[in-house]
Amino acid sequence: MHGEVRAGEPDEDDAGAVRRLVGQQQPGLPATLARGVLRVDARGDTLGLWANLSLDSLSLDGLRPSYPAIAVGGAFAGDVRLAGFLDSLDLHAHLTGPAGEIAGDGAVFLLGPRRGAHWLDAQFTRLDLHQLDAAWPRTALRGRLRGSARLDTLAAARARATVALGPSVVEGTALDSLAARVTLADGLLGVDTLGLWAPELVASARGGIGVAADRSDTLRVAGRADSVGVLEPFARWLRGRADTVAAPSGTATLQATIAGSLDRFG
Repeated sequence: MHGEVRAGEPDEDDAGAVRRLVGQQQPGLPATLARGVLRVDARGDTLGLWANLSLDSLSLDGLRPSYPAIAVGGAFAGDVRLAGFLDSLDLHAHLTGPAGEIAGDGAVFLLGPRRGAHWLDAQFTRLDLHQLDAAWPRTALRGRLRGSARLDTLAAARARATVALGPSVVEGTALDSLAARVTLADGLLGVDTLGLWAPELVASARGGIGVAADRSDTLRVAGRADSVGVLEPFARWLRGRADTVAAPSGTATLQATIAGSLDRFG
């Protein structure tokens, strides 16, 4: 951390304040570099932080040891502002990087084993999931995410989110729009509603599926493609090869029920 750091009490040194904010830097991992002002108030039971930071590099890989819930990698640069105490920190961020551009506001909490967001509203453009995790498809997503989350090492994670996508691309397959509302609670991922629209394609889903091995639910999926050829670029990615076989043609209708938990498909 570079720049001016003001501590709220003598026994809270600068380095300690930074470690509590971004975690302890691990040897061999990319560093997060920031410039700006960080004020700390350690007079009460809950640490207070007021930060106005310009990030030269926000390394998600470097933050993961301190924040295991960060399951993706990559790096961003941009501006971050924080204000409040660790039980409810106001957050304003605008970040760009190889994975795209993200701008968001929210209120986050960082209380020992309990971390998450009371609320979050983020918009993104050119979001490439492959840049965050090589196992995910190449994408160019434009949309908005709103929701809340609570991650606790002593209890099951809880979250709810609403996702809306505008014109986007997934592995060469164009999407017109997507709208989804999902929840995570008690080891179950619930899909309250999901609708996807693309050229010559429409799909929907509703229900749920277990994310813990001992939890299960049922997810119902329906879809119709007036031309299955529009899915060929994405199908090639699923098959794991870039072949030159002619794209299929014709129509298709899908009605499927998926029961159980995600570990059955791992």
